[in-house]
Amino acid sequence: MSLPVTVYRWDDAGAPQLTNGKPSEIIAILKKCLVEGYGTKAGAGWSVAFENAAAFKIAFRNSTTEASGGFVQFWSVDGTDANSANMRFRSAKSMTALDTFIDSQYQIQFNITTVVDYWVIVATSAGFWFLSTNTLASPYSSSNQKGLFFIGDFDAITANDPGRFVNISSSAGADMTSHSWNSSFEVSVGPNSTICKIYDADGSANFRNYNIDSRYNLGSQGVAGVPMGDRVFLQPLIISGAGLDSNDRLGVINSNSIIQPYIRGKVPGLLYSPSTGYSDQPWPVIESINGQQYMLIPGYRFGRAWINLETWYD
Repeated sequence: MSLPVTVYRWDDAGAPQLTNGKPSEIIAILKKCLVEGYGTKAGAGWSVAFENAAAFKIAFRNSTTEASGGFVQFWSVDGTDANSANMRFRSAKSMTALDTFIDSQYQIQFNITTVVDYWVIVATSAGFWFLSTNTLASPYSSSNQKGLFFIGDFDAITANDPGRFVNISSSAGADMTSHSWNSSFEVSVGPNSTICKIYDADGSANFRNYNIDSRYNLGSQGVAGVPMGDRVFLQPLIISGAGLDSNDRLGVINSNSIIQPYIRGKVPGLLYSPSTGYSDQPWPVIESINGQQYMLIPGYRFGRAWINLETWYD
């Protein structure tokens, strides 16, 4: 089902601001964008499932009618509201209370420093991208990116896939306990890097780690097998499992598996180019692609991945 996209930005009228990197600032931005809205913009259609304001903990849930009804919790690592504090989040199929996860994703940790003033959330009722940066000026590099992740339903091949609520970030193959991770999507997310874990399509608690499909080589030298230079095209990023010849828990090879398919779906709203560009342009860069508006995700040598600003899950 196609879902409309809302773009929330730091420079919108009435937008909450990110000035000191406090957990309360991050939570306020998420709550305003996902649930309450601000100015002339309505919330994206999520709800607050649980909250402990004193401990700077909050859990959001995506739509139960237009999406999977999955959960994600954000919290201050040490329970304080200090400047440049460390924060964590964890997604799950379900929650019964704060800190109580059912079929959860890997824990992600991040740090928003006091020099980061610019944030963007691109959201639907099913999922959202969060971006923040410490500069709008060019030339731009991945070191400027201080927060980049997706939370919500991936664009599943199987209708109503029960494992579709995930968090996607760079090299997220285990619980993070430090914020010292590369936030550039196209550098550290590649064929051998886990971007999320996905539970089996029959609803069981069994899971496997999934990557970007191996036809993509998201490092600095472009896509494996794709000519560089003037040939530039855009294509969606496919989520696939590592080890095509491995078996699911029932002993069926993944290429034939129904419960653990090798190809599971697409990264929502995203197109990828084998060539970088726009290094001489200030961020955000917005272009028309196939008749729809897209925003460039800042990254290594400025960027290759583009977020659709109009509709996802087409």
